[in-house]
Amino acid sequence: MPWLTRDDRVLAAAEVRRRPGRLQDGAVVLHHPLLITRGRSGALDVAWCRRAAQEDGDQVIEVRHVVTLGALLPVVSGVWAPVVIVARAGCFDRWGVHVGDKLVIAGA
Repeated sequence: MPWLTRDDRVLAAAEVRRRPGRLQDGAVVLHHPLLITRGRSGALDVAWCRRAAQEDGDQVIEVRHVVTLGALLPVVSGVWAPVVIVARAGCFDRWGVHVGDKLVIAGA
């Protein structure tokens, strides 16, 4: 199972997907999503990221923008952020995820 880490500290279990879907515990990592919607999962924390490096098979990404989605309106992902991390609202505060952070998707 992949993990979302920062500075060798595990933040959450990560599920890597091509499309958004029902949100479980932990984080969902989406590659090149077209739209992000809140749906029935409730409010979401969303981090738009760019690939920074590849280390020992793990993917290093840099957080470019963070927002909490509370409305039902879809949000266009954009080509400037090919990786999007989604979690339940409040998770990014607990995990300390901020713009400029380098996160690692380990074991993906």
